Amino acid sequence: MNEVVDKVKNDIETFLMEDMDNQEMRVEFILLNPKTNETQALASDGNERIFLFAPFTKEQENGYMNVPEWDFNFDEYFFKELANGYEVGFINDDTHYGLWNTINELYPEDIENIGGVQKYLSYCKEHLITREYLDETMKLNVPDIMQYYEYPINVIEQVNDNVIMSKKNYDKESEKSYIAFVLGYDLLNKKLQNSSFPECDICYDTCSSLAEHFINSEEYKNTNHSTYEMLQEWIDKNPNLINEYIEVEENNKTRQLDNGMYVIDVGYRREQPIALVQRGEGEYMEYVVAFNYRIKNNKIDWAYGYYYDKDLTKAREDFNKVIAGGNLSKTFERKEDR
Repeated sequence: MNEVVDKVKNDIETFLMEDMDNQEMRVEFILLNPKTNETQALASDGNERIFLFAPFTKEQENGYMNVPEWDFNFDEYFFKELANGYEVGFINDDTHYGLWNTINELYPEDIENIGGVQKYLSYCKEHLITREYLDETMKLNVPDIMQYYEYPINVIEQVNDNVIMSKKNYDKESEKSYIAFVLGYDLLNKKLQNSSFPECDICYDTCSSLAEHFINSEEYKNTNHSTYEMLQEWIDKNPNLINEYIEVEENNKTRQLDNGMYVIDVGYRREQPIALVQRGEGEYMEYVVAFNYRIKNNKIDWAYGYYYDKDLTKAREDFNKVIAGGNLSKTFERKEDR
């Protein structure tokens, strides 16, 4: 275990043991920022009490933050931090079990930080955290999640305690696929979601083309940093090229889909995708404000919507209200999409 991580773990365990109310708590995981040696650690009693020890909690009275049980999820508190540059320093077996079940249930559609999941799976691969190991340790039936591991084992190497791409062992097509994956699920994910053509197959072709450009760039040839770091730098230096490949949806643009639908406008309320949709034409036409919409194979569906018959003025007014952060619960009785 890293010396910094070891010290943090011992300090937290000592702190918890000194208070009778906290003696049932244990350290679940510790994440380390290799550039700053800052850590984020989570301790819990296995039920409702969760403490987060992080750089931004040190100014608080006890040096930690109480995390409500209803607010905690691995995507926000674990995978997101890995995607932002933290590395795994320590995880206990119970937490591994929880992570594996979470990935099994939610991956990939309901996890936002895909890059963090892949980083964790890489850690498991390297440290021999397998289904068989967890089955034996937990005495429970653990789901197999390594099927989701995207990177071939021969392209991962350990340098200065960081998992990075190994260019010397990576053939071009495999590396291009990896770069396209990182672009689509991490670095350009939000831009692609808000593009004129957010379908998975089109996004993949876009990311593959951009990956080809990156492989031919000077940034790619820089072996002093990881491929991920240089890819981020290349994106920052080439905004015009990125915009050529990813056209952002214009608000006044109506897009015709295959299932009798027209997308009039799109946007977000926080992270929730919203669309103003025309369904049908003529006598059978109606307008819909669609929540959590998805376009796939040039067809659209949504989780639920508000329906306006032929009243486009009211539909657009409510769409703009939602995009501004408003709520439509009282606009009229909501009808669920069938």
